[in-house]
Amino acid sequence: MARAEVFDHERGPWSRFAGAFQSRKTSRLAWRALLLCIGLTVFAPLLANDRPYFAKLRDTAGVRQALSLLSPIASSFVDSAKAAAASQPGSQATFEAEERALASRIDLLQGALDGKRSPAAIEALAALERSAKALGEASRAHDAARCETLGLELSKLASDARPTWESSSTSADGIVVRRSWPLFAALTSTDVTLIFLWLGLAGFPWWTRLVPARSIRSRLALLLVFALLAGLLSTLFPRGSTELDTSLWKARIAADAQSASVFPPIAFGPSETHLEDSMQAPRVASRHWCGTDALGRDLLARLLYAGRTSFAVAGLAAVLMVGIGSLLGLAAGALRGLTDTLVSRAIELLQSFPTLVLLLGLISLLPARAANSRWTIPLVIAAIGWTHIARLARAEAMRVHEMAFVRAATAAGFSRARVLRQHVLPNSMGPVWVAASFVLSGGLVLESSAAFLGFGIQHPAPSWGGLLADARGGDAWWLAVFPGLWLFAAILSIHLVGEGVRDALDPRTEAGLP
Repeated sequence: MARAEVFDHERGPWSRFAGAFQSRKTSRLAWRALLLCIGLTVFAPLLANDRPYFAKLRDTAGVRQALSLLSPIASSFVDSAKAAAASQPGSQATFEAEERALASRIDLLQGALDGKRSPAAIEALAALERSAKALGEASRAHDAARCETLGLELSKLASDARPTWESSSTSADGIVVRRSWPLFAALTSTDVTLIFLWLGLAGFPWWTRLVPARSIRSRLALLLVFALLAGLLSTLFPRGSTELDTSLWKARIAADAQSASVFPPIAFGPSETHLEDSMQAPRVASRHWCGTDALGRDLLARLLYAGRTSFAVAGLAAVLMVGIGSLLGLAAGALRGLTDTLVSRAIELLQSFPTLVLLLGLISLLPARAANSRWTIPLVIAAIGWTHIARLARAEAMRVHEMAFVRAATAAGFSRARVLRQHVLPNSMGPVWVAASFVLSGGLVLESSAAFLGFGIQHPAPSWGGLLADARGGDAWWLAVFPGLWLFAAILSIHLVGEGVRDALDPRTEAGLP
């Protein structure tokens, strides 16, 4: 089956565009390259993570850690309960937080211990739980004397918990062997939505054969709804509430000689540091295929997660720029008068400044809290970058507004709103869609430039510009080459896709003209 035949059953504008786009080899290759760049970042949690896909272990390290922290947490809970009973200012919030921390620790230990092999430890934890509950009730009743008595009892039970455990179970046999899927449990609903959305776009020509009766636009909408539904359903699955709240899976697995685990191809998280491996050059036989930075963090893992940051910022900025620019441009071109004057003056004002200089100036004027927000960069980029889209939309709206079919609709008595909605708007968006693809690459360049200069997304979240900034002033060539190559490949593929969109929307393409 020819590539364009997938879209031949319905020859609407979307189908004609898809067929024209797919008919060019350069467009297909560029689209696949862009999908690959985005796919590597979308699948980053599954490709690079310090959590295993699957783990079978007795969490001896986690239990020891929980036992060692049990007494300090209990002491803090006792102090906060006494303060809350005495109605000291601000003590109630601290008391509730400490109560939740102690209850969570007890629940985790109870879930990790085998009741048959360590009954004494289980009973000690149950007594500790009863004492903590009684102390909480006494604190809420503002019974200071009872809080004092129960506090002493709770502190003693907490300090005796570890010796009781060691005397009742001298080996790891007292810990339940658990099978878990830590990496999948750590995926957020956004991760699941993006994964299904990417899979749907990558396999669009294949899975759409199953729904041939629908239009291209309907199938895209169906894909979006299915991806959102998958992300929503992922929140309903249990997340392993009995597991210890720690990401030190490697240490926990190493503590049990009989454990088994399966880690991702890159068994490192983006912020996992190993100072003994700092500034390691890339080697195929090494654990770090692209080398490490000054803190021993795996560069390839950081590259994958940096792409998530850069693409997210650029994508959100592009959506906002297209929305703001097309709305203002179409309003100026169709309504004319004062609206056109105000929009045109705003465009001239913003375009009189260099874009990067204006971006950095606006960010520097913001308060520190607002400047460091993850939403600041895309919002500021959109606020200053909509002018190009607005100029195109304005010019196209003016051109379409003077065409014969628009005049005929007006003469037929159609309302102005109907004429704008059904005739001017649909026929003015062609150049806007072409420019939108180039806006994405522009947003990527601006985000990377701002991050390189220290005005972008701040640590610990990595971005491609931030990784390039880390390479300044050193001899580690890999810190600059790999982020630069990935950024270059992403921008080049976006530009080539934009050229394919432009050619596919060219009226001469359908007419077979050169």
